[in-house]
Amino acid sequence: MKIFFKYVEDAVVVYESLCAKRSALSYGSQCLKLVNNQLLVIDETYNREAVLQDMVIPVLTHVILKKKEKKMMVNILKEQFFYSEEEEQDLLLQIMGGDYGRRERRNSAKNIFSSKRITYPPGSSRLLHS
Repeated sequence: MKIFFKYVEDAVVVYESLCAKRSALSYGSQCLKLVNNQLLVIDETYNREAVLQDMVIPVLTHVILKKKEKKMMVNILKEQFFYSEEEEQDLLLQIMGGDYGRRERRNSAKNIFSSKRITYPPGSSRLLHS
């Protein structure tokens, strides 16, 4: 069986997930191959039904749902709560607890809680009285 991916990132995520699942199920190491980071080849000589049922279907289902879930969450943040900046979205997705944050920007995103700002009400004195 061969699965061609349009995006290299998707192929790598599915391949790594299948490798982890393969190890847990004790399938042979030659069962999976990733060619040119876009073509996933799955050897079906073991048992086609078992490989599909135990490994391929659960992994693809999980990966697709995670990807769609992230897109839905970003859409909700944009459309319903008006968070249009990607850094804000990434921070909120991290706070929500999922692995939704964009990895390449996760390390560079600013922590909104790191800067301390004191806000004084209008007309109040900013001087300390002793």
